[in-house]
Amino acid sequence: MAYKLRTRVQRADAGLLILILGGGALILLGLLALAIPSRWGPQLAPPTTPEGVVQRFYLAAYNGDFDRAYSYLSQDAKRRISADDLEQLGSELRGSRIQVGMSKVQDDGARVEVAITRFGPVGPFGPEEWTERRDVYLRREAGTWKITGGAFLLVPKELPVTK
Repeated sequence: MAYKLRTRVQRADAGLLILILGGGALILLGLLALAIPSRWGPQLAPPTTPEGVVQRFYLAAYNGDFDRAYSYLSQDAKRRISADDLEQLGSELRGSRIQVGMSKVQDDGARVEVAITRFGPVGPFGPEEWTERRDVYLRREAGTWKITGGAFLLVPKELPVTK
C-alpha cells in the first residue's frame, strides 16, 4: 500500500514539474516575442519616395529633431512656418501613433495619406482614442521630394494632385 502511494506521488510530482516547466517556457517565449520586434524599429520606405520623406518628417518631429523635420519642408512651406512654430506644433505628436499610407504621384507632385491616432486619458468608458486622417502634399524641388502642406497645420496653397 505504501509502495502504491509513493508511486502515485512520484507521478504527480513529475506531472507537476512538466506543467511548471511548460508554463515557464511559454512565458519565456512570449517575452522574447515582445522584445524582438521592438528592437527592429519601424520599417521606413526609401528616402527618395514621397512616403519615405513623410515618414522621416514625422519621425524627426516625434523624436524632437525639429531641424531635421524642417529640412523636409519645401521653400514655400518654410516661408509659411518657422522652425519654432514647427517645434510648437510637434508637441501634438507625443502620445500618438502615426501611420503613413498610400501615395498618389502625378508628375512633380504627390499626395500621401497619413493617419494620426491620439490617445487621451482613461475615462469612465476606457481610454480615449481618436484618429485624424490627413493628406500630406509634396513637390519635387531640385530632384528631392519636399513637403508643401498638409502636415500639421500647413495648408497647401495649391493641390498638386487632383485625383
